[in-house]
This record gives sequence, C-alpha cells and structure tokens, in this order.
Amino acid sequence: MKDLAVKSDWKTLPEPRFAYGLNIFFNPKEIDLAFDDVAAGAPAAVRVPEGVVAMTLSQACALERYEPLVRAAIAADDGREAKIAAWHRAHAGNGLLIVVPAGLACAEPVRVDLELADRRRVENVVIVAEEGSRVTVVEHLRSAAGAAAAFRSAVTDVIARPGAAVTHISLQDFAESVTDLSAKRGIAGRDAVITWIECVFGGGFAQSRIATALAEEGASVRAKSLFFGRGAQRFDLSQEVRHLASRTSSDLRTRGALMDSSKSIYRGLVRVEKGTRGCSGNQREDVLLLGGKAEADSLPNLEIGTDDVRCGHAASVGRIDGEKLFYLMSRGLDGTAARKFLIEGFFAPVVEDMRDAGLEDMVQCLIGERVDHAVAR
Repeated sequence: MKDLAVKSDWKTLPEPRFAYGLNIFFNPKEIDLAFDDVAAGAPAAVRVPEGVVAMTLSQACALERYEPLVRAAIAADDGREAKIAAWHRAHAGNGLLIVVPAGLACAEPVRVDLELADRRRVENVVIVAEEGSRVTVVEHLRSAAGAAAAFRSAVTDVIARPGAAVTHISLQDFAESVTDLSAKRGIAGRDAVITWIECVFGGGFAQSRIATALAEEGASVRAKSLFFGRGAQRFDLSQEVRHLASRTSSDLRTRGALMDSSKSIYRGLVRVEKGTRGCSGNQREDVLLLGGKAEADSLPNLEIGTDDVRCGHAASVGRIDGEKLFYLMSRGLDGTAARKFLIEGFFAPVVEDMRDAGLEDMVQCLIGERVDHAVAR
C-alpha cells in the first residue's frame, strides 16, 4: 500500500463538517469517523468474463502500461471534504484495475463482492473501457448484521474511451455501525455512454458523490440513485455532470424513502461550459417521507454557460399520495396493502434496471423488508 500512497498533511487539516441547513446535519462526533492508520485488508472477490483484464493496483503499477493511469487516479481530487480526501490518498493502494479491451462486448457482468471486515478500509477501483467496448460492472457491498463499528472510504473511476458503453451498478447494504464515504468519477470520450445505478441501504452515515465529465462530442451519462433510510440513518448524496463538449447529454434521477427519524440531503449540479452547443441535461429527485421525524432536503442546480442548451431540474419531497391511496382502497385493497403497493411501485423504475445484473430480487427484498416495517406502524 505504501508505495501507492500520496504524502499528505491530513492530520493537520480541520475536521469535516456535514451541515447543510434546514435542520439537515451530521455530527462527526456521533459517527465512527476516526482517521486512524489503515492496514491492508482482504481484497474484494472479483469475477470477470472472458477477455476482461483484472488485477490489483500493486500489480498494475508494476506494468509500465498502467502505472501512470493508476497513480493519476489515486492522486486526483475526489471532490470530498479536504481531510477525507487527503486521508484517503495517504492510505491508498488497496484496490483493483479492470480493463475491457477495445471492441469487446461483455455478455456477463464483472462482479466485485466485498464483505466488510476491516475496522478501517481505503480502496480504489479503476475501470477502463477501451474504444468500442461494452461492459457492466457490479459492486455488491455488505457487512454482517451487528458488525463492529467501521469506517470505509472508496473511490471508483470509470474511463470510457470513444464509443464505449459502461454501466456501473453499486448495491450498498452495510450494517448501520458502518460509516461509508464513497466517490465515483467518470470521464466519457466521443460518443461514449456511462450509466450509474446506485442503491444505498446501509451505513449509519453514508455519503456518496457521483461526478461525470463529458469530455468529447456525443458523450452521455445516465445516473439513477435509490436510497431507503430507517432508524437514525443519515444519507448525503450528490450528483454532478460537467458538459465540456458540444452535443453531450445527461439525465440524473434519484428516488428515496425515509422512515423513523432518518434524514437525507441531495445536491445535484448540471454544468454546461461556455462555447458548447446542443447540450441537454436534466435532473430530478423524489423522496417519500414515511416517518413523522424523517427529513429530506433537495438542492438541484444548473450552471449554464451557453444559450444553445436544453436543461431542467425538479424535486419533490412528500408523503404517500392520498388520492392514489384512496383509489387503490376503493378497488379492494386494505390500507396496508395499498401503501405497500405504492411504495414498491415508487422504486420500480430503478429496480427494473437491476434485472440484467441479477440483483433485482435482492433489491426488492431489501425494499420489501423496510416497506413491511413502514406500513405496519
């Protein structure tokens, strides 16, 4: 690990503050955010289809072809709070490089499975889809129920060369004793497509940042996020797209539900740079409040540097639609069944996208468990 670490003065940096206004805040003193040294943990289990190259970051850095790419990814700013980012870089080295050769269309997904057993874990995953390739990468993250307190920081990079199509799916189901801070970064070349699908269920405090740069003409990104909070969970989610080239497109969607006293903050940003033409960008977040003390804050933003653009944003936070509930009950469903039907249907557009990766049943089960609890109260 040490040979890939980036020297940093992280110990002297101020503690991060997670305060966002409107009574949505996260106190670092209430979560396991101890910036201790990190020992090399057990690697994640990886399964790749034929033709795909996968290796540890240490192995990649022993190869002249991959070393500059890996070191650049580790050293790059991940957009998180200064101390978190610096601590991550200072302990980097654990992780994977996945390379999809040019022209390869993978019929099966790449699977990365992690069962968190480390008290402190830092990892990087770098995915390179060469020109004209197609791949789906699935990261399944979990920990045992009742697991000891843990702190995980992870950065995932997706590099989509011209004409490549990359779908990255993450399913996070950590115990609520885990603090999970993740950043995902993508860069798309000419006519490349990056699709992010993210499901966040676990962690006492879970922070996720997805940032994509559309670097060349014709590039596009689609991002769908799903979260479901319960108890005193806190979710900090953000999505950002930078349109750096003309005729690029983005579509950001987030759906979440909050039970009990859980809270969430969502920040979205679509930035269209000056000098670009024919770009389109949209973002939307919808949150269901299922608990009397649950709270959500949505902050979608647009920064437009050109006139030739089609962009929009929308957000809604509310409770189950009374008219829809009445309609279902008038058709014979009791109140509990009607509420369950509406909540599960609310998540259907994201869950359906998990089918090809073989995760649909698992996500439906996780949603169903929380829905049963919510409608029974």
